[in-house]
Amino acid sequence: MSFETLRLALLVLHFVGLAALIGPALLRSVASWTVVPIMLTGAAIQVATGNGLIAANQLQGMHVIEAKMIIKLALALASLVLLIVAAVRLRKARKRGKHLEARAAERAAAGIGGLALVTAVIWT
Repeated sequence: MSFETLRLALLVLHFVGLAALIGPALLRSVASWTVVPIMLTGAAIQVATGNGLIAANQLQGMHVIEAKMIIKLALALASLVLLIVAAVRLRKARKRGKHLEARAAERAAAGIGGLALVTAVIWT
């Protein structure tokens, strides 16, 4: 498998992670269930594939805008940490038999994901 094939596969998975991060938050406005686990998976995929894409691009000698990658990584990590904290809080609340909403964390993580998307598209 060539580096280009690997890069394209990582790009597809990166978009899947983005969809899993932002999509559930959009559906949440009509749903009554929590979407944190789906979004958490999407955020983890974003971090992993984003780093893989950077490595694949550098291995092929392609130009990488390092400042852009640092900002995108920071945004992806912020989203991931926010969702990890929300997931832990939800799990603890369930163990105590309480109902807890994580809508603020869901919206914030989706907003950060959207900001990362805009950064990726506009900063070339």
